[in-house]
Amino acid sequence: MKTGTEMKGEAMTRTIVCLAVALTLAACGKSSREIELETENERLSGRVSQLETRLSDIKDKAGDLEAASDEMVGEVARFEAEDWQDVVPSVQSASSDVEDAQMALSSAVDD
Repeated sequence: MKTGTEMKGEAMTRTIVCLAVALTLAACGKSSREIELETENERLSGRVSQLETRLSDIKDKAGDLEAASDEMVGEVARFEAEDWQDVVPSVQSASSDVEDAQMALSSAVDD
């Protein structure tokens, strides 16, 4: 049989353990505001990721337009040294490439 002191000791131990468990659960628990903020943070992180992807696409399209424009400038420069009849088809092709690149960039910006 247990003495009164032993029973008080066990009761005290149980109380301390229960308090420790309660404090641990309280520390792990999140308020509804914290949960709302985490949810909003996740939503915004997803949106940032979408915008980063879109910006990357726009930068790529801008680079394509720059390359097409540079190519056209090179083709136009051929007028100085070559017969215009030989140069016109290349300039027309380069002009079409510039137009395509410009349309792709506009589409990427408008999305």
